[in-house]
Amino acid sequence: MSNISPDNIKLKDWISVGRRDCVVCHIYENESNKVEVVYLDRDRAINEDVHFVDGKWSFVYNDPCVMQITVHI
Repeated sequence: MSNISPDNIKLKDWISVGRRDCVVCHIYENESNKVEVVYLDRDRAINEDVHFVDGKWSFVYNDPCVMQITVHI
């Protein structure tokens, strides 16, 4: 996978996020270092937000496929 930076990323680019090979499916206009990607996990397509930090792409949430939920009671 190519190590593409936010400066030259395009839709359908392949990027490496951790050990996952991902395809860019959305580029956020207001957040220059954040994109949405899709990758395969066994037989499921998973969409996740990733950001470019310290020269590499990483998941916005610590673990892929884990959403942080806040409950207000």
